[in-house]
Amino acid sequence: MSMPGWYHDPSGSSGQFRYWDGHQWSHEVSTDPSVPPPAPSGPSGATGPAAGHPGSDHPMGGQPGSGQPAEVPWQPATGPKRSLVPVMLLAAAAVALTLVVALVVTQVFGGGDEQIEPTEPLPPVPTTETGGTETGGTETGPAPGGGELNCLGGNGRSADAQQSSYSAAGVSVDVPEDWGFRFDKSLWVFLDDQAAWGRTLDGEEVEGMVLGGLAGYNGFDAPEEASDQVITCIVDYGPYAGEGLQPELIDSGSITLGGLDGWQRTFAIDQAGVRTVFDVNVLDSGDPDSLAVVVTFGPESSAATLEQVRESVSRQ
Repeated sequence: MSMPGWYHDPSGSSGQFRYWDGHQWSHEVSTDPSVPPPAPSGPSGATGPAAGHPGSDHPMGGQPGSGQPAEVPWQPATGPKRSLVPVMLLAAAAVALTLVVALVVTQVFGGGDEQIEPTEPLPPVPTTETGGTETGGTETGPAPGGGELNCLGGNGRSADAQQSSYSAAGVSVDVPEDWGFRFDKSLWVFLDDQAAWGRTLDGEEVEGMVLGGLAGYNGFDAPEEASDQVITCIVDYGPYAGEGLQPELIDSGSITLGGLDGWQRTFAIDQAGVRTVFDVNVLDSGDPDSLAVVVTFGPESSAATLEQVRESVSRQ
C-alpha cells in the first residue's frame, strides 16, 4: 500500500497533484506538493478519481523524486482550523490527572532523585531457514557491539534529496540519472544514514539501491555474518515483513568493491508472481564500530544496470 502524500493527479491533469491519505484520493488538487494535506472529507470511500493507489503497490513503494535537489516533504496531516479552547481544557485535565497519578505512585512505591530507565531489551530477531542456510547468522547472539541483532536500531538519518551519487559509512555509490524514486525509508530502519533510491518499471517491478551503515552496537557481526543478518532484517522487518516469504539463496562469497573487502550474498524473493533479486554487499570501510552495506535489487532483466551501480562503489 502506498504511503500518504501528494502524487501526480491520476486523472491526467498536467502539473497538478492530488492527495492520497492511504485509503482514498482527495477532492482537492494542488500545483504545489509541499503544501499540507487537505482536511479529511467524509467517510471512507473513493472521493477522487477512480485510479487506484498512487504509484506502485510493490512492497517497496515510496515517493517519486522531483528531479530537483530538494527534500521530499514529510508533513503530518492537518485539518481545518478549530477553536483551541476545548483542546486546552482537555490538555489541562490530562496534566492534572498525570500529577495525581504521579503523587499516588510516589507515595505507594517511594521516590527520590533517581530516574527509572526502561531495562527491557528488544527481543532477538528470529532466524529463517533458507535452503540450507539461516538468515540472521548461525545465531542472533552477541556480536562485536555486545548486543543481540536489532533490525530497528538505525539512526534515522536518510538522503531525502535526489542525487547522482550517495555516500554513507565511508562509501560512495553512483546511480543512474533516472533513479528519481525514493523508496520508503521506514523499510530500511536497520541502517544508519540510509539512501534508498531507484525507479519503478513496468507492472509491479522496481530496481534500485540502498546504502547505509551497520552499527556494531546493533549486533551486526563481521561482513560474512552481517550479510546474512541483513537478509533477516529485509525479510522480517523490511519490504516483506509479516508475509512469511522464504528467501532463495542464490550465491555467497567474498568480494572486493572499490578496493574494500567484504562479503556478498545474492538471494531472491517471489511475491505474487513478481521475482526480485537482491545483492547484499557488506564492506569493511575501516571503521572498527560499523560496516558499510550496499544492497541492489530488481528483476533479472536489471542485472546489467545493477552491476554498474556496484562497480561504481568507491571509498568516500
